[in-house]
Amino acid sequence: MRIVCAAVVVMLLLCNQALAIAPVNAVMMKEAQRYGIEKAYVSLDEFLIAWTAYEGQAVVLDEMTERAHLYTPYLLLACDAREKTQKSQPVKLSDSEKILADYAGFLSFSVTLVGDSKDFAKTVNAIIKQGRRSITADQINIPGEATVIVNKGAQKLYVMQAYLYFKERNIDANKPAILVVTAYDQKKRGFYFDLPNIK
Repeated sequence: MRIVCAAVVVMLLLCNQALAIAPVNAVMMKEAQRYGIEKAYVSLDEFLIAWTAYEGQAVVLDEMTERAHLYTPYLLLACDAREKTQKSQPVKLSDSEKILADYAGFLSFSVTLVGDSKDFAKTVNAIIKQGRRSITADQINIPGEATVIVNKGAQKLYVMQAYLYFKERNIDANKPAILVVTAYDQKKRGFYFDLPNIK
């Protein structure tokens, strides 16, 4: 009886993972695909809202507000299903399995940053803070240059996107996290994610 109780306790401890980093099973895969199919034609902002964090100092939330998206396995599969539905292509389990394999072991974010010079984000550093711990991004990808979004006379604002990858094993999925992004302009931007409550 003691062995059975000990085994149950060990299983509960090992299986107590947060939704953001929990392995995706067949039920979750189908649910994610269904979400992507059902929401294929809503705006991208509406589609991503549950995985979006706005910059902590933002006063107004609009298209110029800096934001970050947490790409959980669930969201990756939902995005694939959404894209396939928009292109009238079939949503296949094999495609979902490949996506999961491509991102295995990483927690992925995209960030949209706004600055007042074209090179404001030519370099980006990112960390996740959880309590006193700071976890540095394992990989950062900036796919293109900043582009002008506002051009009013002498005032120009630029926007750019970056992708950040953190090793899952370094993140405590049972605690909230603050993604801190510092660009070349030295401005620190903070994005709060309640990891235990994100699919």
